[in-house]
Amino acid sequence: MCRLLAAVSARPRDLLHEFFDGRYSFMAQSIADPKRKQGDGWGLGHWTGGGWKVIKSSGAVYDEKDAFRKAAKIARGSIVLAHIRNASNPCNVPRSKLINVKNSQPFGSGRYLFIHNGVVTIPREVAAKLGPFRKRIRGINDSEVLFWLFMRNLKREGSIVPAFSRSVEDLWTVWDSLGDAVRAKATKQYGRAAPYYGLNCFISDGKEFHAFCKHDGASKKFALCGGKQPVFQLCYRKGKDSMVVASEMTDRSGGWEFLDDRTVLSVGARKPRDATISDI
Repeated sequence: MCRLLAAVSARPRDLLHEFFDGRYSFMAQSIADPKRKQGDGWGLGHWTGGGWKVIKSSGAVYDEKDAFRKAAKIARGSIVLAHIRNASNPCNVPRSKLINVKNSQPFGSGRYLFIHNGVVTIPREVAAKLGPFRKRIRGINDSEVLFWLFMRNLKREGSIVPAFSRSVEDLWTVWDSLGDAVRAKATKQYGRAAPYYGLNCFISDGKEFHAFCKHDGASKKFALCGGKQPVFQLCYRKGKDSMVVASEMTDRSGGWEFLDDRTVLSVGARKPRDATISDI
C-alpha cells in the first residue's frame, strides 16, 4: 500500500504543510504504522508549463527527509503529484530487483504523469496482452503495467474516464482467461479473488488532473494515521484557488471530502475548485 498526494493550484504554492508540517503529513504517514512503513522509494513531479519535472529515489522517504524537502520546495507547479512507496511484489522477485529508481513512481509518457496505490495481482499476464505497449515497460512493477494498460486504452478511447473503465474491463478479461492454478496463487497471496487489490490512480497531462478511486472494498483496514477513513478511500479539500487530493487526510482541520468507490474526480488547472465527479 502506497500513499498518494496531488495539488492543483491556479497560482504556484508550496506543499510543505501537507508534506511535513501537518500532524498527519505525508512524512508522518510514512512511519505512522511500524508494520506498514512507506519505505520503498518516493517521487515528486510538477508541471513546469512545458513538461514535467520529476525527482525520484529508491530510498526510504523518512531516511531522506532533506532530499525530499528540497524536492518539495522545487515542486511549485500548477499541478504536483507525489508518491511514497510500500512495494507490492506479485511477481515474487528478489528485493534487490524490486527496489530501485526504475520502479519508483511517478511513471510518465509524453504529457502524462501517473501514480498508483494498490496491486495488480497478475502483472505478467496483463503485460503479455499489451501488444506494442509491452516494450515500453522498463521495470518490474505491477503499477507500471497498469500505467501502460491505461495509456493503451487512452489511445483507443480518446479520453480519461472511458480509458479507466476499459482498463478495469481488460483486467477482468485477462483474469477470466487464466487457469485455476494461476488465479488460486494470486488469491492466496492477496486474499482476494481478483486481478487487482486497489486501483487508486492519479494522472495528469499538465492541463487537467484526474483521480480514480476504485477498490471494491479490498481492505477493511483504516488509514495509517488513525481515524475512521478506510485505507483506500481517497479524499480532497478545496482551497481558495487550489485543491489537494490525497490517499489520506494530512490534518484534521476540516474541509475534507471523500470520493466514493468507482468514481473519477477531474480538475482543471485554471479553475481547480471546479471539480467534476464521474461514475465508472
